[in-house]
Amino acid sequence: GVFNHLGLILGDTHNIYLKILLEQGVLGLIVFFALILSFLVQGVKLYRNGTDELEKGLGLGFALCVPVLLVNNFFGDRWSYLELNGYLWIFAGLVGRLILINRQETQNKKMPLKGKGNSKGMTHLKRISKYQEIRGRLSEHQGIRKHYITPS
Repeated sequence: GVFNHLGLILGDTHNIYLKILLEQGVLGLIVFFALILSFLVQGVKLYRNGTDELEKGLGLGFALCVPVLLVNNFFGDRWSYLELNGYLWIFAGLVGRLILINRQETQNKKMPLKGKGNSKGMTHLKRISKYQEIRGRLSEHQGIRKHYITPS
């Protein structure tokens, strides 16, 4: 850590919170706890808003992982080893991405497509099929144009 660069060899604190407090100060410890709190909130959010059992299980497991890590890091520094905390960051990324996917799906279901003769709005799947239909017509039109305009 920082003290090794100053010529002091103090050894390991065996407590991540004490280590962060001594090396990065109170502000570093506050940022660390804010990160931990955001992990807990994201896990609970996925558990409550998950669309299937796998998402709910991942959210619950991630939310329960946080208190376990909090207790475990009182007796050692587990955050400094990528072999130990690498899985936490992978699961944090999965949880965050699943929350974003669920949020986008609910927004797409609620968002109507505005246009002529569409007072009720269209669902997301209807919009996709309409888009694919228009795209198919355009590609047919471009194929006809290429056939007649391209010199032989």
